[in-house]
Amino acid sequence: MELLLLRIILVLASLLTISATNSEGDALLDMKLKLKATGNQLSDWNWRQINPCTWYSVVCDNNNSVVEVTLPSMGFTGVLSPRIGELKHLNVLILSENRLSGTIPDTLASIPSLRDIRLAYNNLSGQIPGRLFHVAHYKYCWITPLELWTKIPPSLCLTCVLPRIDAWPSWDRPWTDPEPEAENDANGGSLKPKA
Repeated sequence: MELLLLRIILVLASLLTISATNSEGDALLDMKLKLKATGNQLSDWNWRQINPCTWYSVVCDNNNSVVEVTLPSMGFTGVLSPRIGELKHLNVLILSENRLSGTIPDTLASIPSLRDIRLAYNNLSGQIPGRLFHVAHYKYCWITPLELWTKIPPSLCLTCVLPRIDAWPSWDRPWTDPEPEAENDANGGSLKPKA
């Protein structure tokens, strides 16, 4: 009987610990799973460390809200988790120079504070979600391959003003002009952001 009571107490204690993990931590744990982190990558991203503000490459504000996740060049081979959209205070998302595949989740558009997004040099496919640019006012946006930009919904360029967007880093641009004219969208409108 005492052994059963001890087991119940241990189970309840572990459930309380799990439930204490905030929703941002849960979203980051799902992100880790979907990125396919291996070995010791993101080893401190776990449910035992309740506060994600103490995790590697996660920065929080004074209210303990996640505002920055920077994980470039980590060798991740997974996909972007749709749960990224649960990081409602996120300002910076840097996942460039990995080997991520799949599409950019629409849920990124539900982050009104997102100002800097870097997803370049991955193996992403599909369309850049049009809603992504209707919400945020980016200071920096770096997404490759260029094929993603050619699939931007025409309505995107007709309804919003984009910041300077680099489809290639400056050292690898296939043009010589320092301020190249961008391709036109399907309706003939310029994809080049207005200064």
